[in-house]
Amino acid sequence: MIQVYWKLFGALIAVLVSFDLMALDDERNFKKGETLFVHSFKGLNLRSRPLITAKVLVRMPYGGKVVVTQLLPRDRLLTVDNITGYWIGVRFGKHTGYTFSGFVSRLPVPGKEWKVGLNEFRSKLSAARIPYSIEQDKKTGKNRKTAIVLSNTSVLDGMLVLRKLASIPNHLKLPRISSKERMETSDRKSLDEFFGRTLSVIRKDGKVCRLSYQYIYQGGTQRASIQPVGKNSVRLYIENNIDD
Repeated sequence: MIQVYWKLFGALIAVLVSFDLMALDDERNFKKGETLFVHSFKGLNLRSRPLITAKVLVRMPYGGKVVVTQLLPRDRLLTVDNITGYWIGVRFGKHTGYTFSGFVSRLPVPGKEWKVGLNEFRSKLSAARIPYSIEQDKKTGKNRKTAIVLSNTSVLDGMLVLRKLASIPNHLKLPRISSKERMETSDRKSLDEFFGRTLSVIRKDGKVCRLSYQYIYQGGTQRASIQPVGKNSVRLYIENNIDD
């Protein structure tokens, strides 16, 4: 009987581990004193202790600035919306506590709309001294193509920024990552329905090589993606095609 229990326990652990492996891991290394920005649309809880059940001191708003005060061992991983992160100590205003790393970034939050947000995003990147380059920013009639390369940036950082730039709705969650080369989530009502939004993760050799978003609506198509470039850079790409 004891052996049966141990086997069941081992199977449960294996399921939990495999679930963690299906998430997009936060592999970033922050430093004490760094300024970060909150990228959770609904706000991010600042807790009194590094526990999910600890008292909430304040809910930090989207775009809020925090300063890293403490780095903790990464032995208490959390998975939220299929992003696996860890606890970090931060200061927000007069409050000091702990928050989830997966929804903060060195990158500032973009503007509310893409057409307005590009210039605003540029100025914020420059003010934060974050290296970037505009590979393409071309508008032809009602259509627009823009590609930005960000240095010293992770795929997760790019994902947090792209959610706002491309107006990816909050209900469309990042798909769980498995051993398959492509995983996706969609808000289409059926596979036969043409219009809708799709968020996909593409892997190669076990690593994420592209995150893609496509929104097909009656009147046009919007495409956006994040792709690693070299070792520590990513390319953000957005294309809006409006039908004539």
